[in-house]
Amino acid sequence: MPDPAALFAPLAGYHRVGLAVSGGPDSFALMLLAAKWAVQQTPPVPLVVYTVDHGLRPEAAAEAAFVARTAEELGLAVRILRWTGAKPKAGLQAAARQARYRLIGAAMATDGTEVLLTAHHAHDQAETLLMRFAHGSGLSGLGAMDVFVSLEGVTVCRPLLGLAPEVLGQVVTDAGLAAIADPSNQNEDFERVRWRGVLPVLANLGLDAGRFALFAKRARRADAALQQLTHEAYAKLAISDGFGIIRIERAAFAFLPAELQVRVVRMALSAAGGGQKPFGLQQVEALAAELVAPQALFRSTLMGCSIDCGPETIAFLREPLRVSQTAHQLTPGARLCWDQRFAITNLAGMDVEIRPGTDLTRQAAEATLGRSLPVPMAAIHAAPVVRGADGEIIAIGAMVLDRAIELRFLGVAGSDRPETA
Repeated sequence: MPDPAALFAPLAGYHRVGLAVSGGPDSFALMLLAAKWAVQQTPPVPLVVYTVDHGLRPEAAAEAAFVARTAEELGLAVRILRWTGAKPKAGLQAAARQARYRLIGAAMATDGTEVLLTAHHAHDQAETLLMRFAHGSGLSGLGAMDVFVSLEGVTVCRPLLGLAPEVLGQVVTDAGLAAIADPSNQNEDFERVRWRGVLPVLANLGLDAGRFALFAKRARRADAALQQLTHEAYAKLAISDGFGIIRIERAAFAFLPAELQVRVVRMALSAAGGGQKPFGLQQVEALAAELVAPQALFRSTLMGCSIDCGPETIAFLREPLRVSQTAHQLTPGARLCWDQRFAITNLAGMDVEIRPGTDLTRQAAEATLGRSLPVPMAAIHAAPVVRGADGEIIAIGAMVLDRAIELRFLGVAGSDRPETA
């Protein structure tokens, strides 16, 4: 049997641990190994089993109940969660995955559970790498799955990535349990299942799960080094203003290695564009190549951004039409991440309203702020405008007229974000 102490060593410091258990052999093995590890700790670590009835098959409810009984026989707390409502016809597996983590995340918050363990194993890792390679992923994607990740706001740990499914199946057999066989695992309508069928052929050619795992580990290591260099380059080159425009000097940008150019561009697009869903890597690569082409002057759009490539400076700014026109009420003391770009804190003793500056003219904005604004009108229209209870403007972008409001452009996507609008 695999050594539980070694497998779950990364969980040191966690005081309440959740297990995602579907009832298949992999997740049952996870439950058995985790249960053995938990009682060996001082003090014992409380475990909570979360099983989701997706409602996709007639047997789903009975299978969830079977998982619950098995967990209770092991002395574990268990929660059955149900995905209700309409189910999409396209992208069903992705939607089910999103729903699963959303439901489990909400239950974990109620239970005070800090981390969720999943039963992803070595073959899952190989399948993920092959799928991403086929989809044209870059080095970041070819790192496949890491031990720790955040999914739908849930901290997830995958302690079994180094184990083959055969090993996990033997753990279940030795315990005298009969795992659930999910027919979707044999359904070749799903891409992952098709890749699963290829793995034995590749293993016969020397590309077994261990080789894929080693490659993924090396890819993550190289990617981490490149990301550090990218952050350093971005910090030196990128200048942002209170309207969310990011500017980069073309001459300095051109001296970067090509890989760093692509990564810096992607970072600028993500920050200025409000963290929009990334386009394919090839489109970002093509844009980065255009930006260093001699004497290239152009305007383009990508990832929710307008890109203005001038003779000396590259400017990235938000496309106004991509900004939600919904008004947000911010109560006293509340914080908001507006359009994934601006952190806003209401320190006033009253509610304030936040909308984009779509209806502002340059003249009105400059008169309100009492200064000229040498920025494109698109930046003003895409900036947050904060109004007090009387409707008077108290901030445009990060230009604040009342100290009761704290407002700043985040600059780098993903940094210190409060609640999102």
